[in-house]
Amino acid sequence: MDMDNEHTNKLWTQINQELITHSITRVDTSSGNLYLFVTTAKNKWIIICGGLVKIASIPEIKDEDEHALRPEYLVNHSINYLRPTYDEVQYWDIDTENKFMSIDNVTIELLGPNFSFLLQIDKLGLSME
Repeated sequence: MDMDNEHTNKLWTQINQELITHSITRVDTSSGNLYLFVTTAKNKWIIICGGLVKIASIPEIKDEDEHALRPEYLVNHSINYLRPTYDEVQYWDIDTENKFMSIDNVTIELLGPNFSFLLQIDKLGLSME
């Protein structure tokens, strides 16, 4: 493994460990992407979900239901895991100076008292507020 990959994997592990078990405090879809805001003991994070975002829920929320899944349903759900969807990790941008990282193909599991959600995201960005 070269030094860039090693540094990237270390950074990814640190960010992932910080976000696990923390709740989404708010969401924003006004720009066309899904922004998830998470406050941890150390930082305020923004998780940017771009490209194709697939969301599944347990129990299922159907599109034809008058209460179809809306982004605000994700608020107050805690992150159970956030990891690459595939074994081969495809990083596409790391900017350590601005504390921004983006990665292709990520899966996030969110847990709450009544629902759990699984998000599969084509393009995911992590930044600090």
